[in-house]
Amino acid sequence: MKLEFKALQTQQQQLRMTQELQQAIKVLQYNKEELTAYLEDKALDNPFLEVTIDQKSVLDKDRYQDKGGYHSDEDYIAQLPDQSFDLAMFLKEQVMLSMRPMKLREIVLLLIGNLDEKGYLTITYDELVEALPMTAIEFENALTLLHQLDPAGIGARTLCECICLQIDRDVRAPKQAYRVISDYFDLFTTKKWQELAMATNLSITAIVEISEYVKTLTPFPGRRYNKEVNVYISPDVRVTKSEGQLQIVPIKAGIPQVAFNDTYFKSVSHHTEAEVTTYLKHKKADFKWLQQVLAKRESTIVTVTQAIVEKQQAFFYEEHHPLIPLTFAEIAKLMKVHESTISRTVNHKYLETSFGVFELRSFFTTGISANTVSNKTVQSMISSIIAEEDKRKPLSDQKITDQLKKQGITISRRTVAKYRLQLNIGGTIQRKQY
Repeated sequence: MKLEFKALQTQQQQLRMTQELQQAIKVLQYNKEELTAYLEDKALDNPFLEVTIDQKSVLDKDRYQDKGGYHSDEDYIAQLPDQSFDLAMFLKEQVMLSMRPMKLREIVLLLIGNLDEKGYLTITYDELVEALPMTAIEFENALTLLHQLDPAGIGARTLCECICLQIDRDVRAPKQAYRVISDYFDLFTTKKWQELAMATNLSITAIVEISEYVKTLTPFPGRRYNKEVNVYISPDVRVTKSEGQLQIVPIKAGIPQVAFNDTYFKSVSHHTEAEVTTYLKHKKADFKWLQQVLAKRESTIVTVTQAIVEKQQAFFYEEHHPLIPLTFAEIAKLMKVHESTISRTVNHKYLETSFGVFELRSFFTTGISANTVSNKTVQSMISSIIAEEDKRKPLSDQKITDQLKKQGITISRRTVAKYRLQLNIGGTIQRKQY
């Protein structure tokens, strides 16, 4: 058998990822703010390209919204998001106003620089000495001064200490609250009321009163000073009901519009140099390409939204807005496109309805076993079951599982526990009330 090498020529088709195609994909994925920034960059490169946004329609006609719902059209200034608070700056201002320039103040400022976003101290005395030489007494004095600053509980090293600092400064606190928390914190958090009553010589009623009071305190005193700026969103599509039918309308407010400056273009078109002619032809072609890409972006968003609405009609018609399991693959198959196209289309795009604004991505949910309900619907059912339970005898995860099974939802106890944690709902011990 003889082996020979031969040169053979074959013909095949391949999709090349050109620069234009890559940019078109990015444009589809951009939200309104990112799209505006992209087009403004293009305008810097193309002197004939003009980018405009109708700000009046953004504020008046379509109304910026946050996840809480609509905002009044009467006062645009009131719609501007609040600036975020900075915990460190707030504490430093108190220090500068109340303490004289001395070493103790330097230590307090150093402690402030080592607080986490929750307001807890993340550095020990041994670590602090390496940055600034001090005695253990100076450290304790500085820590005491830090604990006296607002908000109450700031600078704590443990949850127990944080609660105690708040109790110590609150004249409304029950008389024995500080002693119960500082000396019997483990018994208190595990709700072993009988053992706690015997150890403290308090009645169960007094302990329950302390428990209800502690619920009014915050475990993270620094959180309210480190809030992010509220982000207001402008929906991309609107779903309305007309004669019992759902209609999808694209919202053009906030979408940058591109135009071509023909006057300027004609003023330089008389040049006969080959380089100038090529440049002008390229810039005009670039504008036409942008027009096509923007039109395709809008039509794709509307088409994908129509497919979502068709699959999730119960969400728009029924009072409780249930969702059925839906995947990118289903919509992609329906539209005869790749799943990645659907993913890019719903990325940071929002849908407006008469009952709120929702991200398009939120309509894609996984199913539960062989059930025809989504995981979000099951979470809502778990939340309702727990809300209606006897707080003196909270339901265990297994009992919740049994109740769901009676309603036709078959899931495991472990899944119930996972969803309960995702809903920030505690276990039976945390939910039990006397």
